[in-house]
Amino acid sequence: MNQVSPNTEVLTWARESMNLSLEEVARRMNKTVDEVKNWESGKSKPTYGQLEKLAYKIYHRPVALFFFPNVPDEDRVEQLFHTLPDTEFQKIPPKIHLLLRKAKIMQMNLTELSEYMEAPDRRILYDLNIDLTTLPVEMANRVRNYLGIDITEQTTWLSTGVAFKL
Repeated sequence: MNQVSPNTEVLTWARESMNLSLEEVARRMNKTVDEVKNWESGKSKPTYGQLEKLAYKIYHRPVALFFFPNVPDEDRVEQLFHTLPDTEFQKIPPKIHLLLRKAKIMQMNLTELSEYMEAPDRRILYDLNIDLTTLPVEMANRVRNYLGIDITEQTTWLSTGVAFKL
């Protein structure tokens, strides 16, 4: 078997960042808790196939990350909920940890992309001041007036895709 030598600190960090127990990882890997614990302590080594499964299927991380010399400098999901007690944070399921991490990445990407964009001249949601008490028909009329489109023109569009291209 072609065993590999991942960074044991990164292995442990990846599991903990997903809020997974050793028991849960062992179950998903069809291994014993001691085998997973030995990988994290360096007493034994996973095969490359096992590491790929850990990386992609369980921890949702690139496999190369496990060969980094240090744990990556990543904002912890817990920081998003700094007012939430640790005991409550531990109850958040691993799937939600993953989704929160993905949301954080998307937020960072959007921030980076928006740095190079100029602010729009018009901001429809602010300019129209639509709230929850506004009836949908009234909202639609306000939006059409704001955009300079009458209902006759709108009804000629064959799809929403056509509308967004205008």
